[in-house]
Amino acid sequence: MKAEMAIISGAGFNLGGIVDEAVTPYGNLKVRFTRLKGRMVVFIPRHGQEQRPPHKVNYRAMILVARETGANRIFSTNSLGSMSYHPVGCFFLSFDFVEFTKARVSTFYEDKAVHVDMSNPPPCPDLRSRIKEALKSLEIHEGAYVCTKGPHLEPTAQIRMLRQFGDVVGMTGYPEVVRTPG
Repeated sequence: MKAEMAIISGAGFNLGGIVDEAVTPYGNLKVRFTRLKGRMVVFIPRHGQEQRPPHKVNYRAMILVARETGANRIFSTNSLGSMSYHPVGCFFLSFDFVEFTKARVSTFYEDKAVHVDMSNPPPCPDLRSRIKEALKSLEIHEGAYVCTKGPHLEPTAQIRMLRQFGDVVGMTGYPEVVRTPG
């Protein structure tokens, strides 16, 4: 099936729709196709039915499925911990990221050197402005996202260190955020 947008989300969020199994060279994923505001969307549950931990999520398969369905935008939600004292329940839009994961496959190119420019990382300015407009009556904060390996939460000393690099901390925003050439 074809989709205009992909939504990647973690535990606690789901969409109804037509269940399909997407087959990729990186493994198979169960996805759902549904309509939101008249547009076809593919919903990709990040952790799957097995509730895979962050370091075992099949990031390459998720991004490839989004691309192969024709989605021209990916909207990814993450659960975050605030390091800048954001109130519980607010929305956070990142404009940059710092990556502290280990042993996580983060490229589609294992046999050749392909350098992906991340000097101006996502998000898409158009999608970002649409999200801000949709959330205008809610509290929104912006800043840098720090991605750690998980699945454990960070100790106090590590949070003090990570505050030098970003405003929120999470476990699944990387490598989802990395652009793929082409």
